[in-house]
Formats: sequence, structure tokens, C-alpha cells
Amino acid sequence: LHRLIRRQRQMCIRDSFETAPAFIVAADGHRSAIREMLGIEFEDLGDPRTFTVFEFQSDASSEDELKVVLNDGNVSVLWPLNDGRFRWSFEIPETEEVDPRVKSRLLVQLREKTYTYVTEEKLRELIRQRAPWFQTGIRELIWSAAIRFERRLAADFGKGRVSLAGDAAHMALPMGIQSMNFGFREAETLASVIAEILKGGKSLELLSQTRTELRNEWIRLLEMSRIVQEELTCSDWIREAAPQLIPCIPASGEDLNLLIRQLES
Repeated sequence: LHRLIRRQRQMCIRDSFETAPAFIVAADGHRSAIREMLGIEFEDLGDPRTFTVFEFQSDASSEDELKVVLNDGNVSVLWPLNDGRFRWSFEIPETEEVDPRVKSRLLVQLREKTYTYVTEEKLRELIRQRAPWFQTGIRELIWSAAIRFERRLAADFGKGRVSLAGDAAHMALPMGIQSMNFGFREAETLASVIAEILKGGKSLELLSQTRTELRNEWIRLLEMSRIVQEELTCSDWIREAAPQLIPCIPASGEDLNLLIRQLES
């Protein structure tokens, strides 16, 4: 299968050329070849966490809002999609077997990676345990997989005229899609700075300063749970749930600050 995928990609390449760009913004994912060529370490920020992800078709469409469920230190997220489709993501403790019913360890191919298949029975079991209010029927399980998500941070967001953005610079848990959201902001910010250097005559040092500021902002995002627990006047429930709640907020920078202030009592 991998050979077939590579062959298909080769067939899609109709032409190639060489260029010498003045600047590079590398958004080439968590396995970033650019980051490796720059020799930048991708620091591990803690143990990975496993989520069982199910996408299924339903006859009903009563649920039209994203919902986050916090229970027993684990996080579950309901994503309403289009055409009556839904996606449930359930965090599974590392000590718990993903699905003991899958005796053959069936695998699911998603893009270039393979993941453990999870049964429809497991989906129904998790819904009963964590979201009994979810009454939308399951007509067809489209795909499912057990996926491990890592949390990582690049030691530097670039060198010289080369900058990193998105998953090439950082990885987070999937609930709030923070790595992707932050990546959009990084791309916009870096593009503006590069334009100022190319057209406005600004110093190259501005790019280095910007990367440092972006990395510091990401570090603050990672520390936001502690900030909520130690600095905000909020309910005991929010204070206790902060490590699970904050990664679910799809925001960063001042937008995140505005949302965090709503947690204060």
C-alpha cells in the first residue's frame, strides 16, 4: 500500500523547478523536514494521550453544537459535521485497553499512518458511560481509530531566514485544535513581518524577535491552566478542571485572554 501511494504521488508530479526564496515559512507538519535540517530539537512536553475517534452517520441532526464532556479527569468531544455525520473523540487512560474485543488488532489506514480499529460496540459503550444525553442514533460507523497525541515544542521557531509554523513548531492535544489555530496566526504574523523586511526596509532582527515572541506566547498558552488555578477568582470546579478545560478553548493571544476572563466569578 505504501509503495502504491508513493507511486501515485510520483505520477502526480508533472514538473519540478529549483528556486532560491528570500524567506521560508515551514508549515510541513510534526515530522517537519525543515526543522530537522535546521537541527532544532522538538522537545517532549509530557506523556502522550490516547483518544478513540469515531465518525459515523446518523438519521437525525438534532445535535448542532460542539460539546465538551469532562469526567474523571478525561475529556470527550462531540463534533457535529455535515450531512448528518458526527465525530466523537473520547480520551482513554493509558492504563486502559483501547478495545479488548478487537482480538485481531485490526488496523485503519489514515493518510500515511495506521491506527488501531475500534468497534461500534465500544462507541456505544462510551456514549452510555460519558454522554447518556446523546440520543442521536448511529446508522453507520464510517471509520474509527485509536490515536495517540503528543505534546511537543520546538526549541526555536526558526533560524535566520527560515521560520516554523503550526505543527512543525508545536503539537497540542486535539480538543481545541490549538496548534492549528495558533499556526494560522503565526503564518499571518510571519508574512506581515517578512513583508516589512522586504518592502519596508526593516532589519532581519525583527523576524528573530517575532519568532521569540510567538514561542513565548505558546509557552504562556501551555501555562494557562496554572494561571487559572493560581491567579483567577473562579469556582472550585473550574479551578479543578482547568488542566482539562483550557486545552479545549480554540483560541490564543488576546482572544484567549478574553475567554479566560469569562471564567472568573
